[in-house]
Amino acid sequence: MLHQLSNVFRVSIISVAGLSALNGCATYQLSAKECLYSDWHAVGHIDGSRGAPANQVLYYENQCNPQGVNVDSNQYEKGRVKGVEPFCTVDNGFHVSLQGYDYSSDTCPSDLELDFLQGYQVGLDLYLVSSQLRRVNNSISDNATSILVSTILGVTTASPAVRSQASADLQAAGKTGKTLNSQRDYLVTQCRKLKVDAIAMGYKPPDYICQ
Repeated sequence: MLHQLSNVFRVSIISVAGLSALNGCATYQLSAKECLYSDWHAVGHIDGSRGAPANQVLYYENQCNPQGVNVDSNQYEKGRVKGVEPFCTVDNGFHVSLQGYDYSSDTCPSDLELDFLQGYQVGLDLYLVSSQLRRVNNSISDNATSILVSTILGVTTASPAVRSQASADLQAAGKTGKTLNSQRDYLVTQCRKLKVDAIAMGYKPPDYICQ
């Protein structure tokens, strides 16, 4: 039992390392022992269940081949294809796109891809607008801080030059605030429309979308 748990843990660690590389933040170096004794079908299955594309195997080959160990790419792909089946559904396509998942065309098998992409596109449209809205909200918050700082400087400083600059900054921040609020109103309207459309199609977007 301990040996089985060890194998499961090893497979999970290797898969996490591989998917971290897929997201551009890999730091884990596979050892020759891990390369040699890994269950590549199991690694592929875990990767597939998390939406890894077929070319994910290249990461493992680049890690293992220089150490004199060949990755069983056939077993890896068989496992990945099996694991990716529950990932490549219309509902999951919608939900992973809302999390910013970047779909690769060699992820879902052709018989599942159309359904996945149907949900993915609906979620992606909503994700892009809600992301823009989030950035504008952050800019509004930063601009409000600038207004507060300029107001305090204008009231508390004794320097005429500083007061003059604070007044100019306050005026500029006020104009910026009007522009940002206008952008926010537009994006909220667009986002809510997309959210209503998604709900009408049977999807369940989370409450935080369009906040």
